[in-house]
Amino acid sequence: MKRKLAFLLTCTIFFFFSCRDSRGAEALYARATDAYIREDFSNALALSDEALRADGNFFQAKLLKAKVLIFTEKIGEAEKILHSLCERYPEFTEARLWYVRALIMSERYDNAEAFLERELSLNQTDWRFYYQYALLAQKQNALDKRLAMCRKAEQALCDSEKLYIETADIWLMLGVRANALAALDKAHAVSSEPSVVAEIINFIKRGDDIR
Repeated sequence: MKRKLAFLLTCTIFFFFSCRDSRGAEALYARATDAYIREDFSNALALSDEALRADGNFFQAKLLKAKVLIFTEKIGEAEKILHSLCERYPEFTEARLWYVRALIMSERYDNAEAFLERELSLNQTDWRFYYQYALLAQKQNALDKRLAMCRKAEQALCDSEKLYIETADIWLMLGVRANALAALDKAHAVSSEPSVVAEIINFIKRGDDIR
C-alpha cells in the first residue's frame, strides 16, 4: 500500500512539473513570437531555445526557431529542423511549406521540385505551394511553368474563397453567426474582390440578414 501511495505521489509531482514546464514554454513561445513579429530575431531565437528547453516536444517553437534561422541566413540549420518536423509531423502544413522554402533558398532545386510534386499530388487546394513552385520556376528560368503555377495558385485562391463563403452560409443557416463571420474573414483575406466580401461582412454585422 505504501509503495502504491509513493508511486502515485511521484506521478502526481511529475505531472505537476510537466504541466508547469508546458505553461512556461507557452509563455516563452508567445514572447518569442512577439519578438519575431518585431523582427527582433536575436531575442526571438533566444526565447525559442528557452521554450524548447522547457518543452522539447514543442513543435511550434521548433518551427519558429527555423523561421528565425532562415531570416538570419542560417538556412542549413533551419533545413535540418524543418526536415525533422516534416518527418515527425507529416500533417504539419506550415513545416512542409517552410521546408520547401528552405530548399529553394539553399538552391537545392531538384529536391524542392521533387518535394513539391509529391505535395501537389496529395494537396491541390493550398495556393501557397503553387506559389512556391512558381518561385522555383523563376529560379530555373522556366517562364511557362512559372506562369502555369501562378494560374493554379490563383484558381486555388478562388476555390478557397468559394469554400469559405459556402461555409459561412451554412453557419448562418445554423444560427452560429460568429463562425459565419470567421469564415467570411478568411474569404476576405483570399478574395480577388475583397470589397464585395467586406460588404457581406458588414451586412451581417449590422444584422440586416435577420430583419
